[in-house]
Amino acid sequence: MMTDAEHHYFLVYEDEETKKAVGYIHAEVYATIYSDTLFNVLSLAVDGDYHKQGIGKKLIFALEKEAAKRHYAAIRLNSGEARKEAHKFYENIGYTMEKYQKKFWKSL
Repeated sequence: MMTDAEHHYFLVYEDEETKKAVGYIHAEVYATIYSDTLFNVLSLAVDGDYHKQGIGKKLIFALEKEAAKRHYAAIRLNSGEARKEAHKFYENIGYTMEKYQKKFWKSL
């Protein structure tokens, strides 16, 4: 496990037998003048061969434990509209959809 107490939290899940990294979660501290401090999940990924084994849950729950330890108000994350299985996963572990949002981009 590697943590940057100021800005980022990064946790890797390792297969105990092969010692291969098979999942990870990366979150950043989200602190603004208009909301309480929270974690913003930047990435959660589990190797396809390891899906449905509870690894994603373990990673999210570890992040929740760290957020509680730091007295953060919440955890937020974004998930692409087409990722229906991911949406079910998040809902099954207690997350709720808050809003639809448009993404704006400008190439430089």
